[in-house]
Amino acid sequence: MSLPIEQLNDILPGPLPSFESKWVWGSVLSIFLLFLIIKRLARWYPRYRRYRKALKELKILFKNKENIVPSVNLLLKRYASLFWSRDTISTLHTEAWLTFLDQQANTKFCFFHNQWMDWSYGTAEPDPKERKKIYRLCKQWIKTIKQRNPL
Repeated sequence: MSLPIEQLNDILPGPLPSFESKWVWGSVLSIFLLFLIIKRLARWYPRYRRYRKALKELKILFKNKENIVPSVNLLLKRYASLFWSRDTISTLHTEAWLTFLDQQANTKFCFFHNQWMDWSYGTAEPDPKERKKIYRLCKQWIKTIKQRNPL
């Protein structure tokens, strides 16, 4: 007894995936990618905002003509306190502070170690060439440190 081929419909594969199921998978994939992008931006934006704020404050400090180095010390210590413990930062002064800055961001603040104490605690001020160099070093330090994870 042989069965005709038309009676075998129930064991044939079903219809090919419809156009709607491709839209569903595309939508799910798009939502997942959008979620990843938002998550990445949520991690990036606060870091960027701190960086831009520090650079803006640095620019304002250097427009001021006096007390540059004490103000720079304060700004850099405040920015560093976001990334290192207070105990680490508060004990550093003059040469130890410059060494710390150099070690963390591969800068050359120690180039000024002879004058830094007079600039910080005395009445001496850096000349325009030195101010420009200090500004570039500070900017480089802030830019390098922004990659670290805050406490």
